[in-house]
Amino acid sequence: MNYFEIAKRSYDMLERNLATCEDFEWYNAFAADCQQVIEKFMKAVIETFSGEGIDEHIFKSHKLSRMAEIINSHFEDLIDVRTAAWIEDFYFDARYPGDDFVVVSKDTALELFEATKNISEKLIEVYNNQKSSEKTSFFVEDSSDTEN
Repeated sequence: MNYFEIAKRSYDMLERNLATCEDFEWYNAFAADCQQVIEKFMKAVIETFSGEGIDEHIFKSHKLSRMAEIINSHFEDLIDVRTAAWIEDFYFDARYPGDDFVVVSKDTALELFEATKNISEKLIEVYNNQKSSEKTSFFVEDSSDTEN
């Protein structure tokens, strides 16, 4: 499996996960799941840029804001960096006790779900377009090389 396949399977489960969270009135795991879905979709898209001077450390990072900047350098203003930064905070703040720990409310979870869907759909489209162009680029003939 790759980043895209893992992200897509997790993304497809988010709505069901949200319903389960509503049953338990606990949204923290859902918030972290949303962050992870976006992170993996972003890494899948960034992988399509490999060989273009991408710092490989980004694949060990959870910094959605930095990943958004990388993606935006290829696709202008595709991802709102402030939204990515907001979502990125849930990776730690919703999962681990400490000074920054938050209890995620239902309203926040719903807002997060909408943001996750919005960003994910953009990333799915870009990824599919990138992969599609990779496949077709092998079959493009250069007319200057054909004999008369």
